[in-house]
Amino acid sequence: MPNRNVSTEVWNDPKFTDDFTAEDKYFWLFLLTSKYGNLSGCFEITYKQIARDMGYSKETAQNLIYRFAEVHRMITYDNDTNELLIHNWYKYNWTKSPKMETVIYKFINKVKSNFLRNMLIEMYENYKSGDRVSIGYQYPSNTNTIPNTKPIPITIIDNKEKELKEVIKHIVDYFNKKVGTKYRYTTKAINDGISARLKEGFTIEDCIKVIDVKYDDWIDDKEMVKHLNLVTLFRPSNFEKYLNQKGKKNRYKSLEDNDW
Repeated sequence: MPNRNVSTEVWNDPKFTDDFTAEDKYFWLFLLTSKYGNLSGCFEITYKQIARDMGYSKETAQNLIYRFAEVHRMITYDNDTNELLIHNWYKYNWTKSPKMETVIYKFINKVKSNFLRNMLIEMYENYKSGDRVSIGYQYPSNTNTIPNTKPIPITIIDNKEKELKEVIKHIVDYFNKKVGTKYRYTTKAINDGISARLKEGFTIEDCIKVIDVKYDDWIDDKEMVKHLNLVTLFRPSNFEKYLNQKGKKNRYKSLEDNDW
């Protein structure tokens, strides 16, 4: 069993001391010292495993993953493969030695998620070259392919428009999962509507809330359910009104609280 030391400098980090709740600190220390981890900083771990090891409910584990991915933006989690990537792991655990490269790529080639694997490749190739490693606001892809050889590095994703596309895709995927539809995030009317709301300053949490509230409001209404689509929800004359609408009691539940 490998030993993992956590620097006491963590207690001098303003984010850790000022922004984290006690629960956040416990969860962060758990991730840094978890038995599931490895040298790459990307490992497979389920909500149930987190709940069991930390003594929490599965719902609390889900909320912690969501908080660290969406609020603190310190991890990326792929719900399809149950894999988690710690963004700043490389700063304290990697070196530029040839031996390290062999070990890093050994772990990278075991990553099931194409999205997380490519992030790791980007991070390590830029780390070796001395370039700044950039981790944007990103979301997982749906894939279970495991490469047999060293993957080809891709360009680091730090372009705002590329990041925006990932956010839009996440929102559309969420809607499709919730409602049981097959909308494409590349459809112009859908892309334009969501993009416009995000550029106005609304957050991804706002978008998820609107979807949840109107789903809860319309899903059982034969007349209104036909309006449950992304174009209607993200229309400028509707969005803010829906955002400030309260969901129906005892029925409002976000997919962000489930295995999604």
